[in-house]
Amino acid sequence: MNDGLPADDCVIVIVGGMGPMAGLKCFEYVMSNSITNGTDQDNLSVLALSFPKNIGDRTEYVLDRTNPNPAQSVLQFLIPQLKPLSSLYKRIVLGVPCITFHCPCIFSAFEGILQESFPNVSVVSIVSETVCHICSHYPDAARIGIMSTNGTRKVKPFQSKMNEAGKQMVYLSDDQQEIVTQCIFNTEWGIKSQRYDRKHVHGLLCRVMDDLVANHCDAIILGCTEIPLAIEEAEYRAIPIINPLLIMARTMIQKADASKLRMQ
Repeated sequence: MNDGLPADDCVIVIVGGMGPMAGLKCFEYVMSNSITNGTDQDNLSVLALSFPKNIGDRTEYVLDRTNPNPAQSVLQFLIPQLKPLSSLYKRIVLGVPCITFHCPCIFSAFEGILQESFPNVSVVSIVSETVCHICSHYPDAARIGIMSTNGTRKVKPFQSKMNEAGKQMVYLSDDQQEIVTQCIFNTEWGIKSQRYDRKHVHGLLCRVMDDLVANHCDAIILGCTEIPLAIEEAEYRAIPIINPLLIMARTMIQKADASKLRMQ
């Protein structure tokens, strides 16, 4: 008898809704990259949250700081969820599957308040973990291309850590960036749309990757967590594709229980 307490000491929290399908994909990655004995009870404990109506657009804030900081709106619904979890679990591993949210102007405020209020919460940085992954798995990759939202392209959250690692970020031209933007946000056929046309989006994103390959990139970052919904390949024209959403999911597993992490 456990007096109502959970059987394990750690829970993974996925703060989704940015966009909602990226949060769901993150949950899927956690499940598919975890080792179990084949029973429900041997899975990791995961709480997936999705409150999209409560969260302002991250790119809009990055491009215009007069808008409310999305960090505050996320904290408003997240903190009431964390309070009871903190009394139930010794450790909480938390990830936010949105790269634009990890721009310093948003993520630093979010992480700072959580660390101060909940010392048992470990917040995974999708930027830091992605850079570490590239350095450890592709140490000779010198030029790193990225497909991202306009906000991530403007703020360049990967830039400083890549520079420290001796790697050069390669960004899209304005024309190519507009293609990526349409692939994500177009309300008729983009990834966020209910009428999402995966074949069309995949074809357009491959054209963009062709441009990055022609620009001598050694690796390509899927710099928006919704792009893996369209690009599932591990490489393109022999160039490795870096999936930060998958990297974050695997990092959360490792931090929760390293023995559960499935080998790739």
